Amino acid sequence: MNPLLLYIGPGQGLGLLGTLVAVVIGLVVAFLGLILYPLVFIRKRLKNKKAQEQQAATDPASTKQ
Repeated sequence: MNPLLLYIGPGQGLGLLGTLVAVVIGLVVAFLGLILYPLVFIRKRLKNKKAQEQQAATDPASTKQ
């Protein structure tokens, strides 16, 4: 194979590098979103539940029904 056909110029190299960086960052953000979103949701739910329990313990007449 002719070695000149394997040459990647600076324009193509930087474009390839930029695309590769964008894909890697996108994958990392997607992975973190899949991991962190459920944890944030669970934490928020537990915090609300704890606040309701504290409110019920201090004033039983103020509970929502």
